[in-house]
Amino acid sequence: MKRGAVRWIPVLLGAALLAGCAKMPDQRLFEKARKLEAKQKFSEAIAQYDRLLKQFPRSPRAGDAQYAKANAYVNLQDFPKAIGAFAELTKVFPDTVRLAANAQFMIGYLYHNEMKDTANARAAYRAFLDRFPENELAASAQWELDHLGVDINQDPLFKK
Repeated sequence: MKRGAVRWIPVLLGAALLAGCAKMPDQRLFEKARKLEAKQKFSEAIAQYDRLLKQFPRSPRAGDAQYAKANAYVNLQDFPKAIGAFAELTKVFPDTVRLAANAQFMIGYLYHNEMKDTANARAAYRAFLDRFPENELAASAQWELDHLGVDINQDPLFKK
C-alpha cells in the first residue's frame, strides 16, 4: 500500500505546481482586454472588462477593470458612458482610493472639457474636493473650479 501511494506523490506535486503557475481566469480576461485596447479595439475591450466584472466582481482586478472600461469609453468619445463608468467605480469600489479619486476627477474633467456642462462639472469637482482634499489632484480640481466657463485663451496666465 505504501509503495502505491509513493508513486502518486510526484504526480500530485506536479499537478499542484501546474495549478499554482496557471493564470487566474480574471487575470486572463484583464490581459485580453488590455491587448484589445492596445489594438484600439475599444468596444471589444469593454466587453471583456464587463465579462470580468460580471464573473469576478470581487477580483483584485475589478477596480482596475472598471477604470479601464471608463477610459475605453473616453477613447471611443462616448463621454456619457465614460462618466457613468467612472461614477460606477466611485460607488462600487470606494475603498480603492487612488482609482476612486481619479475617477471622480475625470467625471468633472469630462463634464467640463468634453461636454461643456459647467453645472455638473462644478458638482463633480466639489465632490472630489470634499472627499479627497489631500489628493495630488486637489490643486488641479480647484483650478478647474476656478476656471469653469472661462475661455483659457483669455486667461492672462496663458497669454504670451
